[in-house]
Amino acid sequence: MKISKDAQAVIAKKGISGELLFLVIKRFDKDKQVDHYRLVKGGVDEGETSEEAAQREASEEVGIGKADAVEFLDRYEYVGGDVKHEVEVFLLIFNNANEKLVTDSSNEGGFTIKDAVWLDRDEALNKLNFPDEKRMIEKAATKLATA
Repeated sequence: MKISKDAQAVIAKKGISGELLFLVIKRFDKDKQVDHYRLVKGGVDEGETSEEAAQREASEEVGIGKADAVEFLDRYEYVGGDVKHEVEVFLLIFNNANEKLVTDSSNEGGFTIKDAVWLDRDEALNKLNFPDEKRMIEKAATKLATA
């Protein structure tokens, strides 16, 4: 079985009213022919760290600049087809509430990023499809609530 080293970004900011918001992307799954809401994620390139990959993916997929704070959040694994994905997850915190999002699907292997939206914790949990990604939102929300 092939192994893929992946990096995922849980991107968070405070909204105008001080509420905690998370960035999720709406992505068309070409294999299943449906839209999915996902967190930003991608492969770790040779010569880069997982943290660097998470920040690069955020920049590539939604055009967001450098995070004000980055910290390791967790890791998980899953199997998709004949590939075992080993995912390291990083919390990227942004203080600039007015960051303009620009989606780019050019590096998505035929998958299309249709939109990127800021959602509160409950909305993000409702929209996300995958349990591991929901767990990462919960973990980030808990961490930021106690910070």
